[in-house]
Amino acid sequence: MIKLYPERTRGPLRTSLHGVNRGPVDRNWYFDLRPWFTRWQVPTVRTHDCIYNAYDTVDLHYLFPDPKADPADPANYRFGLTDDLLSAIRDTGAEIYFRLGETIEHQPRMMWNRPERWAPEVLAQVCVNIVRHYNEGWAEGFRWGIKYWEFWNEPNGPRNWTGTPEEFYERYRAVAHAIRAYNPDLKVGLAGYGSGFLPSRSPHNPWIEGLTMCAADGVPIDFVSWHAYLRTWNEAVAMARQVRAFLDANGLEDAESHLGEWGLRLFMETADGPVSIFSARNQKRYDLMKKLAERQKGAEGAALIFGTLIALQDAPVDIAQCYCADTYSLFGLFDAFGVLGRRGMAFDAFCSLFQLEPGSQRLEVECEWENLIAIAIMEPSGRLHVGVASLGGAASIPIRVCSPEGERPLWQPQRMRLLDDRHALQEVPLQIDDEGRLCLPLSGPSVVMAELTMAQVPRPQALSRQPAPALQEGDW
Repeated sequence: MIKLYPERTRGPLRTSLHGVNRGPVDRNWYFDLRPWFTRWQVPTVRTHDCIYNAYDTVDLHYLFPDPKADPADPANYRFGLTDDLLSAIRDTGAEIYFRLGETIEHQPRMMWNRPERWAPEVLAQVCVNIVRHYNEGWAEGFRWGIKYWEFWNEPNGPRNWTGTPEEFYERYRAVAHAIRAYNPDLKVGLAGYGSGFLPSRSPHNPWIEGLTMCAADGVPIDFVSWHAYLRTWNEAVAMARQVRAFLDANGLEDAESHLGEWGLRLFMETADGPVSIFSARNQKRYDLMKKLAERQKGAEGAALIFGTLIALQDAPVDIAQCYCADTYSLFGLFDAFGVLGRRGMAFDAFCSLFQLEPGSQRLEVECEWENLIAIAIMEPSGRLHVGVASLGGAASIPIRVCSPEGERPLWQPQRMRLLDDRHALQEVPLQIDDEGRLCLPLSGPSVVMAELTMAQVPRPQALSRQPAPALQEGDW
């Protein structure tokens, strides 16, 4: 059962948690997805892996090709293609979340993610001049006021950094101090850590030790960004709590926690044990990758997308960005032709809640089943919107709207839409049980959107007291 409590509000929807990675153009501008980004009111777009959307953009070796050149000379920078991509992001109303660094390198010879490529002082000058180009107008640039500057991506993961943690933090120190000296109002942080960053998984990790040393030495750290590829939405909340506790325990109470990438990591059982998309790729089991990708693109993936967006509302995270809002077959919200897939439909359904009346409030919700999560939003006009994600396992779940006087229906259902492997967020007939409760058809992985309105409860009418007719002869 799902219980809703209209008298217990949780405040409005948080608007910083449905950011995205990549986009809003794709395949080197072959697809233009800007209308969707605008419709979703995407708060931030993280500029990582942008070379898959628009060639030769964002990465440091495109912006400043020769690290031995003079960083003070505007002629040594190539901003044009990146300018175009960032302009497209701004067209949607989203804030640019700029990743300073390089894309992961899958090719055998790693070219760019190497410490010997950059002297720390040169890298610091280059990064400051990139900031100046977009915020100060330097080198025929702009005055866009980009606030967040993230240094690198998953340096603790494979194919993202060939050097030691010490070499990495030496460069971060130089960049962070330089950006802070240039403009103390900007926010600089690091480093899109992969999941191995979590202290509970590796308490003596040199990447964690390097971060704590930076904090102890007063190196500017306005935020720490980290990544999670999830089997359930509960993992996102648990990891967020671990990161927040770690930051607070290490003198970083004022640092924001950013879930810079989150996506799906489904598993399938094989004779050799459980396999994910990542381990299947490492084993070159591309047949298994395809099977897992099909699951991720279907109702199971849609439920995880929707459920994670709900769970993040109450997680100790300041910014979150889904990976990713383009046509990438493994994780994208769109299919290969730029058409919204089921993951994208789930994202769109959640974002529709931002279109409700100003002053709308989240309600307290209780779910009596582990693989179920729900959100309820009540508009000032009295219309109630309920969104539910289920990973399957039950045929039907009733919604009970609770009142202070007891558990009795206070609302009338209006319509219900279903997203599963057979329904593409289509309206389905309302199902009402014997107690007048709306029942959700959740026989498998699915997302349900329901709308209810306040019921008109008639007041008891006073008894009629018409005068008795006069007695007539013969009535006695």
